[in-house]
Amino acid sequence: MRYILIFVLLGSISCSEHRGNMPAGIQFPATYAGMVPCADCVGIKYELTLEVNKTFTEKMVYAGKSDEVLHQSGKWFMLNDSVLALQKDQEGMRYFMAEGGNLIMLDRQAKRITGNTAGLYVLRPGHLGGLKAPESLISSKESGLADFQASGNEPFWNLEIDFARGMWFRQMGEMEVKGSAKMIPADADPGTIRYQAETTSGTLEVQLRHIDCTDNSNGQSFPITVEVLLNGKIYSGCGQYNNHRARTNGSWELLSMDGWDGATEGLHKGRPMLLLDLATGVMSGHTSCNQFSGGFTITDTVISFPGNLAMTKMACPGTLEQLTVQQLQGDYTYVMRDRQLELLRDGLVVMTFVRYQ
Repeated sequence: MRYILIFVLLGSISCSEHRGNMPAGIQFPATYAGMVPCADCVGIKYELTLEVNKTFTEKMVYAGKSDEVLHQSGKWFMLNDSVLALQKDQEGMRYFMAEGGNLIMLDRQAKRITGNTAGLYVLRPGHLGGLKAPESLISSKESGLADFQASGNEPFWNLEIDFARGMWFRQMGEMEVKGSAKMIPADADPGTIRYQAETTSGTLEVQLRHIDCTDNSNGQSFPITVEVLLNGKIYSGCGQYNNHRARTNGSWELLSMDGWDGATEGLHKGRPMLLLDLATGVMSGHTSCNQFSGGFTITDTVISFPGNLAMTKMACPGTLEQLTVQQLQGDYTYVMRDRQLELLRDGLVVMTFVRYQ
């Protein structure tokens, strides 16, 4: 996967080259390093070495995504009296300004980056190995990725949800908050998953919708549209589940079942619904007649329903409710196929659900 360096993966800019100039205040060879923002990772560890013969070497590590060090080299030149440019084979130019013994990374028009994140584009004398790289908010090599990750731009933010440990939210250069994730009922809109956490900075609310989303900074597509609300401010972005088990989280509509062909004529509430909340291990839903709730457990391959559902007591016509309750007991292997969830016994599909949108 190719990751995106915010603002500074550059196109061309029409200017003449000042080949005879040298940047003031730089003693060659000179190496600068810093942690700069990233649209779809925790941050980019960036190192740049400039040689007096006007060659450069660039190193990058996408923290929280990979430990691989990416290398690139080429020629540098002075764009004007104050701006230094790297000539990059595949990405056009990258621009810097020397100031106060540091290098300031500029935007694609060779202008200063402004706003809350401006200070994150300062490179200081030093090497990549001297940087302390922030890991993923939750993840580690031992525990693996969080169950769910999301990010957005303008301003740049990251969200991670681990169903066992809670939610973490970071606005780049501004704040980081965390709290236990609690699912909020959304009866009027079962296709939306809402989580809430109480943090030291106020109530953190997260809304997940299984609607395709495109990151406007790099064009990458994600299966989930995300909104985060904190202190009256809305952060919009895209996200995805990171493992097979996590993708079962949320609302499902029963499409077919052994003993029921999926016909909806005469159903009181439409197709039966199933909501799996991996944060609490509670399932709930309706049979198209009565509401139910109970527990469940899930691994990467097996989902188990212990039975003994708590249910409302409305009289229901037909056999669909009895059949649904009967099937929501015992152990199943499960398979995810695009937006469908299949529950199998002895290799045969017993129930097929489709993601509610």
